[in-house]
Amino acid sequence: MQKRLAGRQQAIYDTLSGYTAANQTKEPMRRLTLPNLVLMIVVSFLLLFFGHSLVLHRTQIIGDTNAYISMIEGDFAGAPSPFKFRILVPFLAGLLPLSPTDSLRVISYASLFLCYLFILLTCRRLGLSTKHAVVGLLAVWGSTWHLYNYFNPYLTDSVGLLMICAMVYAVLSGRFFLFCAAALMGVLARETTIFLAPIWIVRRDWLRGVSVLLASMLVLLIPRYYLAAESDPTLIAAFQSIGILNQPLEFAKDTFLSWGFVWFLSLIGVWYLPNVRFALAAASYFGLLVGAVLTSFVATDTGRMFSILTPILALSCAQLYSELTSRGRLLTLALISLIVIQALTSIPNIVFGAGSWAYGTPRIALLSVGIIYTAIVLIALRASLPKAVREKTAYLTETMRRPRTNAG
Repeated sequence: MQKRLAGRQQAIYDTLSGYTAANQTKEPMRRLTLPNLVLMIVVSFLLLFFGHSLVLHRTQIIGDTNAYISMIEGDFAGAPSPFKFRILVPFLAGLLPLSPTDSLRVISYASLFLCYLFILLTCRRLGLSTKHAVVGLLAVWGSTWHLYNYFNPYLTDSVGLLMICAMVYAVLSGRFFLFCAAALMGVLARETTIFLAPIWIVRRDWLRGVSVLLASMLVLLIPRYYLAAESDPTLIAAFQSIGILNQPLEFAKDTFLSWGFVWFLSLIGVWYLPNVRFALAAASYFGLLVGAVLTSFVATDTGRMFSILTPILALSCAQLYSELTSRGRLLTLALISLIVIQALTSIPNIVFGAGSWAYGTPRIALLSVGIIYTAIVLIALRASLPKAVREKTAYLTETMRRPRTNAG
């Protein structure tokens, strides 16, 4: 009797708040068919093929790569910090019957392929068509610091990005064990994945969210316990050596250039994501952004740090493209043109090498065009964007007021 009364009270609450139970649980997901899956696999392979074929590859092995090669050859303790703590990729590379550089390239390429697949699957989960998902993926694929993974595939960045893409897919689709596995493996490839570990809490499942965060912190500390040495530089020393606070304008420029016009498009597109997944997507965006900013304080290449935002920016751009398709072909064709030009001018490639007129300075012109394009998009969406913002704000307010349920 008490259960029935509680159920009726909850139904009355749902009615008064404007959200029915169906609206709370309804997924915008499109049904994944075998042809769709095959198409996603083909698209992912083509992006991998074009990335490998387009970008000029680094021929000189320097920097971080030397540390990973040393670890592949068995000298983990002798590698410098923090590279020696990223044990996952060197361990896997050591299992392959290839040279250390070839092993790192194979692992990076396999990770990028799976990154693309996870992004396309996540877009499908959000109800986007494959066409819209591909455009969103292309927007981030053609950026400077994503194509850098093809220029220098001898790092652990691609594996770390794969784990982030898997975590974003898992949290948006409610797959806890995939989320947990990716979080725990991710911190052994790139420490930045830990900034996404607490996101499960946004699903109002505090026990699992805190458990994943604590487990990730424990796994993060294990290699440091066994491999740390007194001569390893501290975070404070690394922060002081970078001196990023002494160059705020340079940091702002590097941050902006890391994604260019994609920054602005993603900040617009995120507001058009489905209500039931907006909080999770926005929290993921915020968590990864915080992680990118904090790690930039102790890293020399700011753009690489912000590449962890790849999956969220792809989802947001795909959603924006979906919205723009109803505004006519001109805006969508202009967006695709910007993406193509960005891919050809953002990093040395077989079309425009490092000494070409189209590499370097003209990117500033492209960014200026991107800003103008963003202004035009804002004008085109001047009626729907404020409405979308109000809708998301109202939805989040009502959701936080709802009684907490046991459903994660």
